[in-house]
Amino acid sequence: MNNIGISLLGIAFGLSVTWIFEFILKTHDGLRKRYYERHNIFLGYHVHHSVYGLISILLALNFFLTDHFFVGLFFIGVGIGVIIMHTLSENKFVFIEKELD
Repeated sequence: MNNIGISLLGIAFGLSVTWIFEFILKTHDGLRKRYYERHNIFLGYHVHHSVYGLISILLALNFFLTDHFFVGLFFIGVGIGVIIMHTLSENKFVFIEKELD
């Protein structure tokens, strides 16, 4: 598989996993009340799950530095997929925001 194929596979995986995660949160009553309607607040900030996309990209950089190029490409794609899906579902590009009382 070439570089573009691995990247696209990572993006598809990131989109799929994020869509499934958001679907479960929105349809499961207990999880929706605990995590979706009342956001987990860390020091007054709501940390969105698009942060997992950033973590995936940082992990990919580690793979690049350790000469695991194709694994790094896959994780860059996963990170981009997570960020894209979260942006589409929230209708805004956000990672961390100040929680208003």
